[in-house]
Amino acid sequence: DIVYIEMKGRYVNVYGDKGPIVVRFGKLSDIVPVLPPSFLRIHQSYIINMTRIASMKNYRMHLDTGIVLPISRPYRSDVAQSFFGSIKREL
Repeated sequence: DIVYIEMKGRYVNVYGDKGPIVVRFGKLSDIVPVLPPSFLRIHQSYIINMTRIASMKNYRMHLDTGIVLPISRPYRSDVAQSFFGSIKREL
Protein backbone atom coordinates (compact mmCIF):
# COMPACT_ATOMS: atom_id res chain seq x y z
CA ASP A 1 0.00 0.00 0.00
CA ILE A 2 1.68 3.21 -1.18
CA VAL A 3 1.38 6.21 1.17
CA TYR A 4 3.37 8.75 -0.85
CA ILE A 5 6.03 9.11 -3.51
CA GLU A 6 8.98 11.47 -3.21
CA MET A 7 11.47 12.80 -5.75
CA LYS A 8 14.85 13.27 -4.10
CA GLY A 9 17.66 14.30 -6.36
CA ARG A 10 17.59 11.89 -9.28
CA TYR A 11 15.73 9.18 -7.38
CA VAL A 12 12.06 8.43 -6.94
CA ASN A 13 11.30 6.94 -3.52
CA VAL A 14 8.02 5.09 -2.99
CA TYR A 15 6.96 4.93 0.67
CA GLY A 16 4.57 2.52 2.33
CA ASP A 17 3.55 2.11 5.96
CA LYS A 18 6.94 0.69 6.93
CA GLY A 19 9.16 3.10 5.00
CA PRO A 20 10.66 2.96 1.51
CA ILE A 21 9.31 0.22 -0.74
CA VAL A 22 11.10 1.04 -3.97
CA VAL A 23 13.84 3.44 -4.90
CA ARG A 24 14.15 4.11 -8.61
CA PHE A 25 16.22 6.37 -10.83
CA GLY A 26 13.96 8.68 -12.84
CA LYS A 27 11.39 11.46 -12.63
CA LEU A 28 7.96 11.79 -11.03
CA SER A 29 6.51 12.72 -14.41
CA ASP A 30 7.39 9.18 -15.60
CA ILE A 31 5.28 7.66 -12.80
CA VAL A 32 2.20 9.93 -12.91
CA PRO A 33 0.58 8.32 -16.00
CA VAL A 34 0.53 4.84 -14.42
CA LEU A 35 -0.86 5.85 -11.02
CA PRO A 36 -4.51 5.26 -10.07
CA PRO A 37 -6.79 8.32 -9.74
CA SER A 38 -6.44 8.30 -5.93
CA PHE A 39 -2.93 9.76 -6.27
CA LEU A 40 -2.48 13.52 -6.24
CA ARG A 41 0.58 15.64 -6.90
CA ILE A 42 0.95 18.25 -4.15
CA HIS A 43 4.48 19.50 -4.81
CA GLN A 44 7.16 19.16 -7.47
CA SER A 45 8.71 16.54 -5.17
CA TYR A 46 5.63 14.77 -3.73
CA ILE A 47 2.66 12.70 -4.84
CA ILE A 48 0.31 11.40 -2.15
CA ASN A 49 -2.29 8.69 -1.94
CA MET A 50 -5.47 10.64 -1.13
CA THR A 51 -6.91 7.65 0.74
CA ARG A 52 -4.16 8.18 3.33
CA ILE A 53 -4.89 11.86 4.11
CA ALA A 54 -5.74 12.58 7.74
CA SER A 55 -6.12 16.36 7.33
CA MET A 56 -5.03 19.43 5.42
CA LYS A 57 -3.85 22.45 7.42
CA ASN A 58 -1.82 25.54 6.57
CA TYR A 59 -0.80 24.31 3.12
CA ARG A 60 0.39 21.00 4.51
CA MET A 61 -0.97 17.50 4.08
CA HIS A 62 -1.08 15.41 7.23
CA LEU A 63 -1.09 11.73 6.35
CA ASP A 64 -2.48 8.96 8.55
CA THR A 65 1.07 7.75 9.20
CA GLY A 66 2.02 11.03 10.91
CA ILE A 67 4.03 12.28 7.92
CA VAL A 68 3.43 15.96 7.08
CA LEU A 69 4.21 17.12 3.54
CA PRO A 70 4.14 20.64 2.09
CA ILE A 71 1.72 21.72 -0.63
CA SER A 72 3.56 24.03 -3.01
CA ARG A 73 1.93 27.18 -4.35
CA PRO A 74 1.50 25.98 -7.98
CA TYR A 75 -0.48 22.93 -6.77
CA ARG A 76 -2.62 24.54 -4.03
CA SER A 77 -5.72 25.19 -6.11
CA ASP A 78 -5.81 21.69 -7.63
CA VAL A 79 -5.07 20.08 -4.27
CA ALA A 80 -7.85 21.99 -2.50
CA GLN A 81 -10.32 21.19 -5.27
CA SER A 82 -9.44 17.48 -5.24
CA PHE A 83 -9.36 17.24 -1.44
CA PHE A 84 -12.67 18.98 -0.83
CA GLY A 85 -14.24 17.25 -3.84
CA SER A 86 -13.34 13.86 -2.36
CA ILE A 87 -14.91 14.87 0.97
CA LYS A 88 -18.15 15.87 -0.79
CA ARG A 89 -18.29 12.51 -2.59
CA GLU A 90 -17.93 10.69 0.76
CA LEU A 91 -20.87 12.58 2.28
